[in-house]
Amino acid sequence: MIKRKKGISEIQKSVDFRLIRNRKAISEIVAYVLLIVISISLALLVYAWLKSNILKPAEECPDSVSISIEYKCNLTKQSIDLKIKNNGLFTINGFIARASNKTGGLAICSLEKDDDRGTFFFKKYIGEELKPNEEYEISELSYKSCNNITRIEIEPFITNKEIILCNKAIVSEEVKNCVS
Repeated sequence: MIKRKKGISEIQKSVDFRLIRNRKAISEIVAYVLLIVISISLALLVYAWLKSNILKPAEECPDSVSISIEYKCNLTKQSIDLKIKNNGLFTINGFIARASNKTGGLAICSLEKDDDRGTFFFKKYIGEELKPNEEYEISELSYKSCNNITRIEIEPFITNKEIILCNKAIVSEEVKNCVS
């Protein structure tokens, strides 16, 4: 049998076929590389978001925040005057004032003054925070929503972009002579 030499067109066809076959293989490799790059990018984005938002420990109020209170009732106005003293080592930005109208009950009634409903910032009233060993008197905190009060509860807070409650420094005191 005589071998016939391949013509130019036959050589071109076989070369073209191999190139097409190689192009398909290359496009599959490119697709896999893109898939891996996209997956890694998404994983890094999710990790960065989690690290910045979720993995931060919650800020806590320092243990050495401490306050003391004195009160005086005004039965005709159904209000209470408070004197708050910062006995701690840190500056306090404000406080939350609540009252209870049942003996031993939860303090759920907010003490109110003007448009403040239970949350009071010292900056609004004295122009700055309450520093250690300073006192502040706030008068006429209304307890009309409770009718009568048997206990008041004051919870100080500090601020650092948001309010951080000092739940270990809550002062709760039984109230006498505030029943009309």
